[in-house]
Amino acid sequence: MKKLIITTALFAFATVPVFAQSTQTQAAPMPAKQQPVQQQQMTPAQRSEKMAEHQSQTYAQQYKLNEDQTKKIHAACLEFATTLENSRASGKQITRADVDAALATRNAKFKSVMTAEQYKAYDATLVHSTPQPVPNGPVKVQGAPATKTK
Repeated sequence: MKKLIITTALFAFATVPVFAQSTQTQAAPMPAKQQPVQQQQMTPAQRSEKMAEHQSQTYAQQYKLNEDQTKKIHAACLEFATTLENSRASGKQITRADVDAALATRNAKFKSVMTAEQYKAYDATLVHSTPQPVPNGPVKVQGAPATKTK
């Protein structure tokens, strides 16, 4: 009797890890027609247009742009988005310098379109890239062991 109980217990413990390693079945993905527009594959031109439209609407509301200004801001946003999408589509690694150059061009166009007050408000929301000071002491790298300081 003792052997039967021990054998049954060992068998139970041996089969539990097997069931724990099984994968769960996932639900089938939705057909493309039922997926939201954001999840469908878009061409680079469509992504650029969508990004420019969203940005120009946001800027129009935020800075109270008139219709003529909104059209010009939309054109500047479209040019910016197209520049980035073309870089992405060419397989080229987009560097921070590339983005900064495109932003400088866009901001120059914004400055020529917006009034002084509107551009001042816009410029206040920008994050100007400035070199950050290097902290003193050990630098903690994620995944690296902690270093001891003396």
